[in-house]
Amino acid sequence: MLDGEGGLHFRKALWLTPFAMVAHNAEEYPAIVDYANRHGWTMSRTQMLVAIILVTLLPFPVTVAATRSPKGSLRLVLGLALPAALFVNALGHLGQTIFYRDYSPGTATGLGVNVPLAVYLYQRASREGQLSARQLRQAAALGTVLLFPVVLAAQAIGRLVDHYRKQ
Repeated sequence: MLDGEGGLHFRKALWLTPFAMVAHNAEEYPAIVDYANRHGWTMSRTQMLVAIILVTLLPFPVTVAATRSPKGSLRLVLGLALPAALFVNALGHLGQTIFYRDYSPGTATGLGVNVPLAVYLYQRASREGQLSARQLRQAAALGTVLLFPVVLAAQAIGRLVDHYRKQ
């Protein structure tokens, strides 16, 4: 489980990603709806709960696939796209906090957990030769590009659930 340097092997360390997502979303959910509504983004608790559940569960099957894949595989690139998305999400929370001068729920775990975790995982992957430098860049780009469509899709599903729940 530990490597010769006292750190987790990359494949074991990847499992920190879904649990970091759980911690982040546990911080974010209780206050994000009030925060969003204060700043002109209309959403309901049901919509956000569904979205949070979806994006919290998503990393588990992706991590299973990544940890069971060979070095240099697309599944491993996808697995490393997740911490990149968490990194970008943390920067988004920080940007919102600064822009609105109002603490954006999720900023603490984003900056204190998700950013260091992403840096650690990319360093481990590189050091252990799990992905090439090109694949590491692809994973970072993929996580960055997919973050917003995935979040928007999860919120849209939440909105649909909320709509049909009220009927």
